[in-house]
Amino acid sequence: MPSFAPRPPPLGGAAALIALVLAASLARPARGLAGFPDAVGIQVPCKFDYECNNGVCRNGTGATQMGPWPWGRLYGPWGWCDCMSGWATVNTTAPCDAQAHSYQELMLVTYLGLGAFGVEAFQLGWVRWGVAIVVLFLVSLLLCARGRYLEAVRKSGLATYDYGSQLLGDGGDNNNDLQAQEDLVTCCGCVFWVAYALVTLAVAVVATVHCVDARGVRCV
Repeated sequence: MPSFAPRPPPLGGAAALIALVLAASLARPARGLAGFPDAVGIQVPCKFDYECNNGVCRNGTGATQMGPWPWGRLYGPWGWCDCMSGWATVNTTAPCDAQAHSYQELMLVTYLGLGAFGVEAFQLGWVRWGVAIVVLFLVSLLLCARGRYLEAVRKSGLATYDYGSQLLGDGGDNNNDLQAQEDLVTCCGCVFWVAYALVTLAVAVVATVHCVDARGVRCV
């Protein structure tokens, strides 16, 4: 009496979904260091301190001077907003209004190993890299599980019984097909694991030496 076992789920739909997600994540043109954002350096002219939010209004030489006005210093058209530590300008209408991420917090996330799940990338707003890490991890895990399933079915002898093959007289033995599928899945799994490790490592290294969030604000 032939044995029966459920067929492994097809990977065609999963592969199409993965390709769609990766294409969408790479749709926006890369900028900065290999697709990572560059730090912004926007200078906003000012006349009074209150116009600079979390900063002060300085003249062209960087000097400050107290004035008789109750709202602070007064400069001509050559005054520029100088942001305090931990603040930056990403919009000319709101100078010194973007708060920087903490470099210590980011390094804590790295040391705890949470970057392996994309937390480091998402914290800095690097959504494309975070999505790539999560997708590569899940695909690698799926391929690993499928490979172990095929190996278990092949070794147990519970290969899927093929009535078409039985009618053709070859006995319906799918062990060779299972071996071929197992080899292919294992090879693909190794490729995805290597890609996952390289992307995760690249994000961790760049976040350490080039800690700039998606807005272009440097970590402090």
